[in-house]
Amino acid sequence: MSKVAVVGAGTMGHGMAQVVALAGYETVLTDSNAAVLEAAPAVLGMHFFNPVHILAIADYLHQQLKQPHYEPPGLLREKVAAGELGKKTGKGFYEWPLKN
Repeated sequence: MSKVAVVGAGTMGHGMAQVVALAGYETVLTDSNAAVLEAAPAVLGMHFFNPVHILAIADYLHQQLKQPHYEPPGLLREKVAAGELGKKTGKGFYEWPLKN
């Protein structure tokens, strides 16, 4: 299996699509509701770039699948532990000026 289709781009669907994509599969997300499908990239992007979520998903995959390539990088653990969460905090793998 190299490609996964997720039918339904609501809360559960986009969550499943995210996990499958992070596991390395080509992922297709579809929904009969055009508005929900249109909003899906923004919702997915919000989650994909959240270091806390990425760490949690990688930890889960590593624990469940017991594959070494799912082990989260040490640097990611360090950033999350230090509260360096990217744009949300102004610091992470990059630095962003915080808006007043």
